[in-house]
Amino acid sequence: MAKRIGERNYSLDLLKLIAAYMVVLIHVRFVGDKGAVMQIARFAVPVFFISSGYFCYGNDCDRIRNKLKNILYILIFTVVLYTLMDIAMALTGEGLAAYLSKFTYLKGWLKLVFFNVPFTSTRVWFLYSLVYVYILQMIVCKLKISHRTTCVAGVSLLVINLVVVELLSFFGVSSIAGKTIEVYMTRNFLFTGYPFFVIGMMMSKNKEKLCALSYFVPLGGIVLGAVLALGSLAVAGNNELTLGATVLAVSSFALAMKGTGIKYPKALISIMECNLGIYIFHRPVTMVIDKLLPDDAPALIMNLRPVAVCVLTTLLTLCVRWAVSAVKERKHSAQKG
Repeated sequence: MAKRIGERNYSLDLLKLIAAYMVVLIHVRFVGDKGAVMQIARFAVPVFFISSGYFCYGNDCDRIRNKLKNILYILIFTVVLYTLMDIAMALTGEGLAAYLSKFTYLKGWLKLVFFNVPFTSTRVWFLYSLVYVYILQMIVCKLKISHRTTCVAGVSLLVINLVVVELLSFFGVSSIAGKTIEVYMTRNFLFTGYPFFVIGMMMSKNKEKLCALSYFVPLGGIVLGAVLALGSLAVAGNNELTLGATVLAVSSFALAMKGTGIKYPKALISIMECNLGIYIFHRPVTMVIDKLLPDDAPALIMNLRPVAVCVLTTLLTLCVRWAVSAVKERKHSAQKG
């Protein structure tokens, strides 16, 4: 089918939906999984950053500012939601004073400011990082830094990340100059967020060339990425980011880019648009399920837990989206009236 100018590529939405479910599988594991699913699923968050960069390429400062405002609103909502959840848990557990005491430590604030480590839950570090990424891209736009320079910087930061996370662990190195290499040191806007964001912009700029490639190229990349990810798991253990996950993310996005013109059922499109909601709401849904499940639940039930979280989080997100749309429609009708 011939591609129409301005036609939305819902295959990218489908990929982000899959990535959202992969995030759930990272946090809600199957019984007996030794890390294989998690290691494959690591491509998910890079896909979100790539997508943000892909749709940001060529944007002026005003459009980037609007994107920043939107993600800030989402981040504020998420922080409020997660904080209320944490307070509720503290009141039934360690106590409110013990919970609030963590906000008094300077190290926690420094990790938040410099490394995007949330007080509420590390599960949503992506949102904090994306705020920084948009701010950084606005600076790049204001200073009129060339795309070439930006690409060199982004790719260099990604190489440093992969060297620190995977190559050093491959040789059993866990510290540099006596300092233990912690996950948050590379899982942040600078060494993960912006590099993949830049890759997204690069893919957007070279869209025609990438879409002209045979399907076997991205499919081969997906297979190669999976093999590399599992190989890394076997040799060095579970890592936050690997070369395999990077290849998987780039290849799967390249494959989705070729999907312009594919028709999807309206019901599936509605679910595709839930990807960010699934990312945000899967934690509270998981907490509720865990409260309801007995400690001695059989393995079969526990293996259904990740599936249940995916399904219930999707339904919750659909309900929230419907409620927000209804409110907006009523407000619009009132203004017209």
